[in-house]
Amino acid sequence: MIAWDIETGPLDRELVLSRSKEFTAPEPPGDFNESTVKLGVMKDPAKIAAKIEAERVKHEKAVRDFARTTAEAKGKYEADVLEKAALSPLTGQVLAIGYKSEKGVAIKLAGTPESEADLISEFWLKYQSCNAPVRRMVGHNIFGFDLPFLVRRSWLLDVAVPQNLIDRDRFWNERVFVDTMKRWQCGVFGGEWVKLDALSQATGGSGKPDGITGAMFADLFNGSEEEKIQAIDYLKNDLEMTWNVAVALGVR
Repeated sequence: MIAWDIETGPLDRELVLSRSKEFTAPEPPGDFNESTVKLGVMKDPAKIAAKIEAERVKHEKAVRDFARTTAEAKGKYEADVLEKAALSPLTGQVLAIGYKSEKGVAIKLAGTPESEADLISEFWLKYQSCNAPVRRMVGHNIFGFDLPFLVRRSWLLDVAVPQNLIDRDRFWNERVFVDTMKRWQCGVFGGEWVKLDALSQATGGSGKPDGITGAMFADLFNGSEEEKIQAIDYLKNDLEMTWNVAVALGVR
């Protein structure tokens, strides 16, 4: 049995933004029109005048602040796009692939000096070696994320995808691949979605490290040497959890 997991990160900022939905700027305030001021049942002329004047002042402030608020809205839009970029093969890339077997743990990193394409090619070679004779390759939610991500990145990087990857009766070759998420669902269509660390802890294993999430992996990976070590340790912990969960769920 081999437990495996991938970690992803965003592509270049400009490429991510160019492949994302275009930012829609807010409508400019335009000219003040006192006839649009909502007065309700107000009848007192003094109060009506005060209300209109207050709305005029509010409008003038909106005009003055329009450039700033537009820039803030664009900044928030770009931050949201970049935060989610690692989840799409169009805007994200594979930074690392980790493996755990009876012999130990191996972590493959992009850019050291292998490229992302090299990592993915090596993964498909490992899959082929596990296909005959059959050796199980186990991951959590791999049918929902990891395998589709690897296949789509392969297409974009012109990396050959094994023809026997997709089974005739089931989408993925489940002779080799075991998804502990699917196994936990016990064949129930649309069954319970469970996080790896929750399932790991429920089966007596460890959870995620305090203060670090998968969303932080790319920043740690591209940070200082100490931060890169934290990123690698995070992936190693995911592999340990996956292995222990697989054993608890009877994968052999």
